[in-house]
Amino acid sequence: MSMFDYITCEYPLPHKEVQDATFQTKGLICHTDNYTITKEGRLIWNRVRREKVPEKERPYYGKPEWDKKGFAQWLYRDIGSMKVVSVARVDTYEHGPIRFYMDMKAVWYEYEAIFEDGQLVKLLTISPKPTTGKIVEITSNYGADSDDVIVYIESDKSLTGLHISKCRDFVPNVGDEVNIVDDEIVLNN
Repeated sequence: MSMFDYITCEYPLPHKEVQDATFQTKGLICHTDNYTITKEGRLIWNRVRREKVPEKERPYYGKPEWDKKGFAQWLYRDIGSMKVVSVARVDTYEHGPIRFYMDMKAVWYEYEAIFEDGQLVKLLTISPKPTTGKIVEITSNYGADSDDVIVYIESDKSLTGLHISKCRDFVPNVGDEVNIVDDEIVLNN
């Protein structure tokens, strides 16, 4: 089992049903810390400390479960023994991509937030992908001799980046209306 961090997103997500959800990411420190992408597009580390709760303030103190023996005693005395106290909200000045994800009602939601000097510059929908859209940007991170490109497609809900090396029977251009079929771009006639 590997560790992860949590992300909440105040910045508008394309799928409103997960706007208030807590996502996981392996793109940060992976210490089960909590982060927030603010409405302004900044990535904030919600720094906390944990403090011991006095026994008299714990939920099972003074109840029959408190005096059980063996594992049960440890369990009931330990529940509520620590509390999380907010220390600070720290701007991370993150630079680069961070993927965050979750599933809800058997639907996988995954996004990639791209930061430059701490500012969100692009929020991509990885899943669920739209089925149609318009090409708004084409970039190559692989050098001038490469056929591989990233095509950014804007739909009514989101911006999706697809890594492609070939399209069916056409060269993609900015402004093309396209369909997305099995991670492949098809010109919309």
